[in-house]
Amino acid sequence: MKKTFLLALLFGASILSSVIVHAAEEYEFVTMWPKLDQPWYFKTPEGIAVDAAGNVYVVDCGNRCIKKFSSDGELITQWGDAGGKGREMGEIRGIAVADLETVYVTAENNIYKFTSKGEFVAKWTMEGGAVEKDYAAADGVAVDSLGNVYATDVVNCRIHKFTSDGKLIRAWGSQGKGRGQLNHPYDLAVDRKGNVYVADTDNHRIQKFNSNGKLLGTWGKKGKRDGRFLYPFGVTVDSSGSVYVADCGNERIQKFTSEGKLVAKWRVRTKGEEHCAPSRIAVGRLGDVYVVDHDRVLKDSREGKLMA
Repeated sequence: MKKTFLLALLFGASILSSVIVHAAEEYEFVTMWPKLDQPWYFKTPEGIAVDAAGNVYVVDCGNRCIKKFSSDGELITQWGDAGGKGREMGEIRGIAVADLETVYVTAENNIYKFTSKGEFVAKWTMEGGAVEKDYAAADGVAVDSLGNVYATDVVNCRIHKFTSDGKLIRAWGSQGKGRGQLNHPYDLAVDRKGNVYVADTDNHRIQKFNSNGKLLGTWGKKGKRDGRFLYPFGVTVDSSGSVYVADCGNERIQKFTSEGKLVAKWRVRTKGEEHCAPSRIAVGRLGDVYVVDHDRVLKDSREGKLMA
């Protein structure tokens, strides 16, 4: 579903009116990255994360590097195959920030641990939790308040939980359509209570588990109506427990309560565009929403104010 599109530059203060369920929950397009001269600055970006200081980390998959930006889109540093430091990781996918000092990145069947400056700390594989195949494919990654690391295994349709130094605590899930089963889970998020929200992409739904893998709830099914999904690739949770889903096939973002009640929805297209493909999503501490769309990152504000 990934396609490469020519990166458009933002002119003036073009604002996209959001499609809203409740007037109190309004989101509008703010700005687009990068503000640089290179039209191909990102090449198939994948994961995205925001730290407590508002810095934004983007997995630039096609360029095989991690790029760290300020909240206004100014490049701070980068590392990886094309970054000039760190180490070669292969095809990188997901990213999570544990604190101001620790960053986790998934690449092929591995999880890498770095400092926020890109210095290598540790590496471990996902294979310990595989049950159907002797290999795994790590994608989404998240960290709970205790420092435990969760990652999706797209190949085996499982969730893996590790300690911060890579020791496998448990793994759960199997391929299927039943409650608690998964079909190519690409992303996940963890709230402050330790609940795990999984983008069950090919089942077109979100599933909620506790930290031990017990199913707590599920919502959504294939469709275009409110609360339904068409290949939800990305999911994240804000500090209040609201759940945001990058509903890629429906070209929109949907926001829910932790129990799956729809709060808001909006499209991430900029003015004059016909199509968008939101694939990953992150929320900053001030409520700004960052969306990976094609070969760019868009920033939306709940207040709808243009940010330089």
